[in-house]
Amino acid sequence: MSALKRITRWSYSLWKTYSQCPRKVKLSRIDGIKEPGSPAMDRGNAIHQEAEDFIRFRQPMSKLPDSCRLYYDEFEKLAKADAVPEQEVAVNSKWEPVDYNSHEAWIRAKIDVYFKKRDRKGKTTMTIIDYKTGKVYEENKKQLSFYALLGFIFHPEVDTINVELWYLDQGPEHTHKDTYVRDEFEDMKQAWTAAPAQLLHDTIFAPRPGFQCKWCFYSKNKSGHCEF
Repeated sequence: MSALKRITRWSYSLWKTYSQCPRKVKLSRIDGIKEPGSPAMDRGNAIHQEAEDFIRFRQPMSKLPDSCRLYYDEFEKLAKADAVPEQEVAVNSKWEPVDYNSHEAWIRAKIDVYFKKRDRKGKTTMTIIDYKTGKVYEENKKQLSFYALLGFIFHPEVDTINVELWYLDQGPEHTHKDTYVRDEFEDMKQAWTAAPAQLLHDTIFAPRPGFQCKWCFYSKNKSGHCEF
């Protein structure tokens, strides 16, 4: 084991991986044993790129990729909303915005697409969308407030944020969504300061064996570096 080595910066995906199995974080991030890609990962990345390109280059609806067509109506609204694709954001440990590549970056994240709308009363609402491929997982709902928090930080003029997870393989009826208001900001910040505490202070990274070991690259049955 690598004694007293700790994680000093994180992302939502790293925190999610740690919640599933701390040992996997150690092997990948501290020991530097990189997990190879997979057909599912490659497909997900390709679909994300197709969706990004469609919005970025303001393509007509006739050019909407097949991978996005279950959300045809939703993409049509995006196309009319002057949406911004693929925003890279980062904050330091005080939740202050920093450059994505800064050495001060404590959290890094990428927002797939967002748009803002100002109503007649001068209130600004922001909608953040994250594309998902594959199956629907209820635990992904935790990501909604994480994105909302970052949205409030980088867009201080925003009063309300809608966050939506679009399951492109499943269709709009499976979309996860929630709404957050500026008054919730401090509570959200406290919650997401506390959430990664165990990850950031762990020096043992004990394995958490379970059904997921069957598919894990680091597992014993795949000749990996984990004992399980």
